[in-house]
Amino acid sequence: MSIGRICEILVSHNIHKTVDHVALQVFSFGPTLHPSIFLPCLNLAKDEIVSMAADIICTINLQHNCIDSKCVDMRQQHPTPHYFLNTYSIHNCDHIQLVIPEVLSVQQMKDKKAVKKLGDTPGPQEGATTMEEGVCNATAPLPAFDRTPTKRVPALSDL
Repeated sequence: MSIGRICEILVSHNIHKTVDHVALQVFSFGPTLHPSIFLPCLNLAKDEIVSMAADIICTINLQHNCIDSKCVDMRQQHPTPHYFLNTYSIHNCDHIQLVIPEVLSVQQMKDKKAVKKLGDTPGPQEGATTMEEGVCNATAPLPAFDRTPTKRVPALSDL
């Protein structure tokens, strides 16, 4: 199993015009999680492969790696092959976990446990800065669904 970006949908020339194959660019995983946001890094290959359309299992959420690509304006991203895999996504999470190399899954679990031990607001990492060339590079807070619910403050209408 792998992660790919559809480049071209190949339609058959028969009378039914079915989609049997797709051309994909395949992503490869980086060796470690990104040190600032604790997500797997992906690099897009230049080569394309052809796959059966039936072999595509699901869609996933990838985010452009603006941190390492030095994008100053998030609306105008540099065309680079660097991406993050959103492992916090609740859609297709079972499929996402199956494709992540085991060493990255173990590293991500250890990082999450370490952050939880420190509390909800992790301190800065060694070498982390708050701003780097106009791009926020602070340590990432835990996603909302992984946090312990906060105590509800009663509204004035409740009193």
